[in-house]
Amino acid sequence: MNLWSTGNNTWTNYPNLNPKSLSFLSLGKGSRQHNMGKVYGLYECAGHVVPCLVIVKVGKPTECARPGNCGKCELQIVMTHFLNKVYFNSPMNPMELEMYHQIKNAIGVNPTFYESLFTVNANTAVELLSVNCLISTSFCRMIHNKKVLGICGKTELTNAKKSIITMMQYTCTNYVDTLHMKNLLLLGENCYLITLLLKHYPLPKAQMIRNAHAYTVAPSDWKTLLSQHD
Repeated sequence: MNLWSTGNNTWTNYPNLNPKSLSFLSLGKGSRQHNMGKVYGLYECAGHVVPCLVIVKVGKPTECARPGNCGKCELQIVMTHFLNKVYFNSPMNPMELEMYHQIKNAIGVNPTFYESLFTVNANTAVELLSVNCLISTSFCRMIHNKKVLGICGKTELTNAKKSIITMMQYTCTNYVDTLHMKNLLLLGENCYLITLLLKHYPLPKAQMIRNAHAYTVAPSDWKTLLSQHD
């Protein structure tokens, strides 16, 4: 399941080219938990149809500013909730039902067949063959060690010296004395997910594959940096 930019190409959602907005539970409390999104199926490029699934968060009709935007961590929650319901055959909300339909009927793969979940930010470039390295290594390690919960690669900055803002994010390590602080100040929130997994699931293990590289761009101005925490 991939998340791609549409560009000048077209999304194919048979038989509906403009799917309706569907409800799902989001981040927040009370009424703020209600969010809405559109589910798109096959991606057509130069006559070739690519099997993938895209979720566009559109928000509630009453939202005006940044509708549906509850942060990039929300999509991880959406996918993990969906897969959890698939594996345990639990009731699904309207958007999850459409996701299930698109994966099974449009893409042609039963969602229960998925064995791993690979996540990456839209502004992150993955080095050639790194995904292959992650998948092959993770399966090998998980087969031989049932305690391995997840595996990550190494993410580096491409603009560490672009501005004082990027240098602050990369070099602010004077008081780093725990892995938790290193994740927050040096490695960024991309690796903070691993910290949360280890916190809530202390018995399983998380491992790192140094040969799998990715490169990301850190916010270079205050406005963008502060928006990361909205």
